[in-house]
Amino acid sequence: MRFFFLALAILWSALCSATTAFAQAAFTQAADPGIYGLQLEKKVQGQMLFAQGSGIHFGNGLILTAAHVVSRDPTDPTVRVYVDQLRLPGRVQWLSSDPALDLALVRVEPKDLPPRLLTQPPPRLCRGSAPVSRDVKVVAGPQVSDSQTIPRPINSDHQEGDGTNLLIQGFPAGTSGGGVFDRQDGCLWGIVFIVLSGPSSIPGRTITLTAFVPAARIAPILAAADIRP
Repeated sequence: MRFFFLALAILWSALCSATTAFAQAAFTQAADPGIYGLQLEKKVQGQMLFAQGSGIHFGNGLILTAAHVVSRDPTDPTVRVYVDQLRLPGRVQWLSSDPALDLALVRVEPKDLPPRLLTQPPPRLCRGSAPVSRDVKVVAGPQVSDSQTIPRPINSDHQEGDGTNLLIQGFPAGTSGGGVFDRQDGCLWGIVFIVLSGPSSIPGRTITLTAFVPAARIAPILAAADIRP
């Protein structure tokens, strides 16, 4: 997970009240989006270390993830993919050349996939921009966590979208490349790529948020790969 320091023009009280309301609300449960989650591991060039992240399976062995998870060694396209207690060989098929678009596609041979991944339909992309205070599920590998989009738009230099593609809390390393799914509808709002932090309006306190690449930026990439979610 990448971290950036950001001066956030938002009141701390608004975030606190939004978090409280989120924790107390009752929601309609959509289908479990955890079925799409995988874990990825990529060797860091020149080191015996591995970068770890997550990915979302879009069918036929094609996995969407964050580019910084799988770009640590541009001379070696191999990636380890973990799903259902299996370790599968994968390769980087496409890597964004746009530094503002932190996305990549990884390919696993369909013959290597567990049977359930061969039959499940790809996730649907949400339309438009994520609404504020929207209840979501964050899928990082096999782990699924509840979250919510921020209560008002924020814009920054390290962010895609119109300022609503931010979650109200930070997520740990390994979440990059994971999916942000609508809790009620089940569609995909975006792919996690960065943690933003900065001072709150209360001295001595810090706000930490998580940004995701919005679905509108993902759609053209999937279309080019002949994927129609």
